[in-house]
Amino acid sequence: MIITVFVTTDSARDQWRAELLEQSWIDSRQAGELVRLVACRPDATLPMHGTARVVRTLPYDPHPYLRDGFPGYNLPAALLEWLVTESVDASLIVLDLDSVLLQPIVEETAPGDAVGNRWPQWPTGQGPFGLPDGYHAIEGYCVNRELKPPRVQFPVLIHSADLRKMAARWLELTGLIRATVRLVPGLVLDAHKVAYTLAAAEYRIPHQTQKLAAATSDRKAGSPVLDYSLPIESTQGKIVFDPETYDPWSRPAVTQARAGAGREFLGYLDNYIGLRESGALLAMRRPRRCHGVREARLPDRMLLEIPGTAEPLQLNASASAIWNLCDNQRNLADIVDLLKAQYDVPREVLCDDIDRIIVHLRSRGAVELDAVVG
Repeated sequence: MIITVFVTTDSARDQWRAELLEQSWIDSRQAGELVRLVACRPDATLPMHGTARVVRTLPYDPHPYLRDGFPGYNLPAALLEWLVTESVDASLIVLDLDSVLLQPIVEETAPGDAVGNRWPQWPTGQGPFGLPDGYHAIEGYCVNRELKPPRVQFPVLIHSADLRKMAARWLELTGLIRATVRLVPGLVLDAHKVAYTLAAAEYRIPHQTQKLAAATSDRKAGSPVLDYSLPIESTQGKIVFDPETYDPWSRPAVTQARAGAGREFLGYLDNYIGLRESGALLAMRRPRRCHGVREARLPDRMLLEIPGTAEPLQLNASASAIWNLCDNQRNLADIVDLLKAQYDVPREVLCDDIDRIIVHLRSRGAVELDAVVG
């Protein structure tokens, strides 16, 4: 069993990345399950997905005890909470949010045998663990400073038992590095990445190093994962795409980008936007009724009794019409066409309504969405 997992907040800025990652997971035909961990307040509304399972975790930005605002805390904290709460037993592909899957990762891993993406810029020096001198302050918190950390970064392929073992120390070391290391003005931006390597070394979890991810600056995207966290430039050095300022679902300037992995990513993004705008994405989703769901029809609404839930799910007329067409055979585009023939409603409005209602039905356990890959 392989689970692909990534961590986000509930912000709108994270949502477009999460949707794009989800689509790439489908397009790559990655086996297993896709899980999105959302670090957010208990009263916040969780985002919904057609395929990814969404799990709420407590936010750690800012750190609840150190009062340090740093998004990197959310990664170890959310993974630790999820692994312990759900007693996960599987091979994990842990991705950064700024990632798309281009090829499936098919190998599973056993405890004690992890694989990490090669990190050529891993900070080296004469300090503890072979880190720069600025890390000397952490010597008081680490017993064996002669260990050699694996020079890896995300994505990583690791067994859940190993990650659960080291996650608490990973979180602790992130805070220690943030609080003590002063290599540049301000605190260390890669603290959670360095902390991961130190925790892996302390818990004797070896990592093979592979080229799991290409960067947008590479000449070609020949790895399973493409990391688009850095801005993409034109041949003249002008920024044509910056993930931090990008207006979600606006068309990227594909042809202006320098040839290479960056242009390939913009082409993928542009193609996905085209599928969203045309409604063609709906043809790639087939709703399947979950086993055991029972329905009761009333004059003005329908009730669904879903196994494992105390209260029935109420469907209004629109949702009932969509539910009636979920026959395990039709894809969402077929359902749009049938409803368009019955009702005088613009197609784009129907697409939005159907997508919203189906995702809601899935979140309540009434349907599952199967990917239809040509």
